[in-house]
Amino acid sequence: MILEKVKGLIEEYNLFEKGERVLVAVSGGVDSVTLLHVLVELSPLYKLNLHVIHLDHKIRGIDSYEDSLFVQDLALKYGLNFTIGRKDAKAERKGESPEESARRVRYDFFRRCLESLKADKIALAHNADDQVETILMRLLRGTGPAGLCGMRPKSPPYVRPLLKVWRSEIEKYASEKGLSYRTDLTNYDLRYFRNRIRHLLIPTLREYNPHFKEALLRLSELMWLEREFIDALIEESFEKEAVIERKGYCFKSSTLRKNRFLFLETIRKAIEKLRGNLFGFSKEDLEKIWKNGIGVYILPKEIEIRDDGNKICIKLKEQKKSFKNMWLFELQVPGDTEIPSGIIKANYVSQFKKPTSENEAFIDADKVKFPLFVRNRREGDRIQPIGMKGMKKLKKLLAEAHIPQEEKDNIPIVVDSNGDIIWIAGVKLSEKAKVDQKSERILHLIYVRE
Repeated sequence: MILEKVKGLIEEYNLFEKGERVLVAVSGGVDSVTLLHVLVELSPLYKLNLHVIHLDHKIRGIDSYEDSLFVQDLALKYGLNFTIGRKDAKAERKGESPEESARRVRYDFFRRCLESLKADKIALAHNADDQVETILMRLLRGTGPAGLCGMRPKSPPYVRPLLKVWRSEIEKYASEKGLSYRTDLTNYDLRYFRNRIRHLLIPTLREYNPHFKEALLRLSELMWLEREFIDALIEESFEKEAVIERKGYCFKSSTLRKNRFLFLETIRKAIEKLRGNLFGFSKEDLEKIWKNGIGVYILPKEIEIRDDGNKICIKLKEQKKSFKNMWLFELQVPGDTEIPSGIIKANYVSQFKKPTSENEAFIDADKVKFPLFVRNRREGDRIQPIGMKGMKKLKKLLAEAHIPQEEKDNIPIVVDSNGDIIWIAGVKLSEKAKVDQKSERILHLIYVRE
């Protein structure tokens, strides 16, 4: 039954292309253990190259460590390669709840695995019950139409093959197949909001309607159809009206304030582009800006919004910086990386476009070794400029580009893990990283000067 449901979802949403490398996030619990078993069963059909990934959050001490050993043994049992990460989620907290911190650390680990292993997808074990719980949590905390959509089966690079499978079906499948798994006792701890939803609220609601969960999922599907249409309109408006500035985006105040819904959705879109998600932000924060008008507003997660009556700017809050003469930072992909001379924005795009200036570049992500870094110049730096067969000294390139002497030491240079220069921001792209007709993963880089 589960196999047929999963196959149906894969076909409906085109979750996998044949031959793809898929990272399977396995915690050791019944959901992820079942997901791995199902994908192993279906992998010959889709010719999938599976790789198990697991992060030990160190939240539950020895139990967390034993989870990682269990997952390692499970991967070996299936003859699969695996990657085990370890990160102290408690030590990584940045004013967040334990759940938020764990989630951020986990998804950061997923992102790094995706890049380092050059994978195509990450399979997560969210199921239909998780979907119901997520929607209810959003309702109780306050949400708009977007929150009612819930999680999607496919939100690249993530796929959720079990999203239409109920937890009871998963447990039955695991029992029938004799699958062993780990039990996380914190899933029964009522101090956690999700657990109170799961163990207290949902059973009560089902007393009023035994088919409550199914009804909520139908609502979610309808809201998603509406949301897809709205998102397309907002994205079109954003691309047309947004002016990229250092650390953020600016819009004409008169344009955004024509319509309350347009205002709220555009601000949300800007925050999402800057932070990668909307966790920690509430509708009330944005409503306050709409009502109060001109002013400076400091939101969570270092977001600053300024409305001077002429333009509205959504940016990352300025912070005091202290840099040494020589500097190097790991490039956040996707995301923004702050450097002494400005910001490097990095995001994946679906297609190549001709750069509008030397401060913009498109690179073939499969031709370089991740992680990428951005640094200033070093003695002896050389690059193979795009269109050339040989190497050229950086010193000569900067002279030919007439770069002022006072700027040369802070020009951003993007390098890969092999130390090869990929892009000299504002000057030249490397032949090694150029996009061609065979390019599949395209990384868009923008240098926003300070």
